Amino acid sequence: MRISIPVILSKGLLKIAANAFLSVGCLLMVSCDGALLGAAVSEAFNDDSNSSSSEQGLAPKSLNGVSISLINSGLVVNIAENGVDWYAVRIAPAGGSILADGDLGTLTYKASGDKGIIEYVTFSGDTEKATLTFTSESTGTYLITDDGANETGSFALIDTSQLTAPSSIAGRTIRYDVVDGSGDFISEGSSTEVYGEDGETFIGVRDGDGLITKGSFIYSATGNIGDFGNTQIQEFEFEGGPVVGEFSVDLNFLTFSTETAGTFLVKSSDSAQVGTFEIISGP
Repeated sequence: MRISIPVILSKGLLKIAANAFLSVGCLLMVSCDGALLGAAVSEAFNDDSNSSSSEQGLAPKSLNGVSISLINSGLVVNIAENGVDWYAVRIAPAGGSILADGDLGTLTYKASGDKGIIEYVTFSGDTEKATLTFTSESTGTYLITDDGANETGSFALIDTSQLTAPSSIAGRTIRYDVVDGSGDFISEGSSTEVYGEDGETFIGVRDGDGLITKGSFIYSATGNIGDFGNTQIQEFEFEGGPVVGEFSVDLNFLTFSTETAGTFLVKSSDSAQVGTFEIISGP
């Protein structure tokens, strides 16, 4: 059964509703439109928890909650607050890259002088390495190596120091568009999720066949990241109908690149989905 998370859409249901996608609330990925992600790059990366340079150079001590723009490839790599999970979304047309739109996985990071060394594993299991050479506290050049192939270019840390995710998601309506998915989560589609006044529940409607999703979560905000913890989801073919799908996700968060828009990641043990989102109404 292929599930599409906020927008989560299940393949099994696709058989029931031909050519449709399962929209799973609060986790939708919106189309990776550069207009939604027009975040400015700061000359100085001011978040103390991330930007404190290593003792001997410019590289920050950690990259927790940081977004990195790979300028030559048009990709933005978003790193979760835990400093481990990451995902990439294309925000502008550009040349090819070893990293692809919708790639995601886990990483380890180490700073040494002006260099930040990232060793990362993609969701498909590939192990790769990226070296960031800082020429200022927020810019520099990068080298990605993958099975003998090398990619070089310029990068910039996106300044999110003035952005904060909403302290509550209550009463908001969010539009999600999927950029890519793997495992049981679909790789395209969109949906609209309406969040209850309690700030703990949602109802979503998937584009195309109108599949309904309902669920619960525990929301928290840290910096520019809104985290939907303990997300539980049920799917219905129509309002009042029987449950046709039920599941939970391990990771579900929004990375804000403007006050109302950004990118999202939804992840379970064997499936993942990334995309973009936009808050279209609410307080």
